[in-house]
Amino acid sequence: MEIFKSLADRRGPGHLFSLAHFYLVLKYLKEEKKPIGRYDLGKRLNLGSGSIRTVLKRLASKGLIESEKTKGHKITENGLNVLNAIGKYILKIQELENVGDLSVSNINIGCHVRYITNLIESGIRIRDEAIKYGADGVTTLIFKDDNFEIVGLDQFDIKRDYIELYRELIDKFEDIKDDDLIIIGTAQDKNAALIGVLNAIFSLLMDMKLF
Repeated sequence: MEIFKSLADRRGPGHLFSLAHFYLVLKYLKEEKKPIGRYDLGKRLNLGSGSIRTVLKRLASKGLIESEKTKGHKITENGLNVLNAIGKYILKIQELENVGDLSVSNINIGCHVRYITNLIESGIRIRDEAIKYGADGVTTLIFKDDNFEIVGLDQFDIKRDYIELYRELIDKFEDIKDDDLIIIGTAQDKNAALIGVLNAIFSLLMDMKLF
């Protein structure tokens, strides 16, 4: 995974980009199953033409994507291997509608994460990492005994006090298991919430020496 970590080394204009940007390009290319043009990818990531060009150039230099001339860019076998390695930990990403007063902004993006619960001592560090990358905040939930606990706020009972959120989480993250996390990034902008929460998760994965 060193190859993935090196994408966001702070050199030249690349300091504007984070691991989340590179991950999302790979994710979109895999999901689309066909080449995607630079303009389309830039629009999805809210990046200008020069910025997305730099992101794509770095991914190509590591052999994670390749260009098909006028058709656009596609993911390589190496790129799929990187996504599969990350996919062991980040299982699913969904926009949530019923977070209510558990978040501080209108748009909420939930990430289903596995195998890093032991790194969550409190929600403060992961919140600070998300804010650093543009999110307004983070709510971290741990699944236990068919219910969700809020990290740092154990007085809440999600199944009792936020039944609509509970149902939405169970429906959208159908593979949830005990000790899994749902980490929710929030912002006024969908892209900011997504980039923020993903980078917070990547910071924890780096603590595990995976990158």
